[in-house]
Amino acid sequence: MKRYLAHAVLDRGVIHYTALLSVDGNEMSIEPFERETSSTEFFPGIIIIASSEAVTSPDKDELAAVASTPATLRQRSALLNDYMTRHNLYRKSDTESPEIIFLK
Repeated sequence: MKRYLAHAVLDRGVIHYTALLSVDGNEMSIEPFERETSSTEFFPGIIIIASSEAVTSPDKDELAAVASTPATLRQRSALLNDYMTRHNLYRKSDTESPEIIFLK
């Protein structure tokens, strides 16, 4: 199992701020950060959980461009969430293979 603490985690249209993402194969859980947990990797940015079948390289390039815009974390997160939602890039169910995208 891998655990990441990030400034924000986006999943299915929901933005989780200062969140802990636990990944075990295709199974994931997102919870608010409450205390330090051993073996947790800090990622200083935004993590997006996308559908591996839907997201493309051009989508990833566009998401990286949005993430690098000079804006607040909340503004960038909202822009990224809008892009993901408009382009139907989120997983529709837990059975879909996830693509985890790390954006600084």
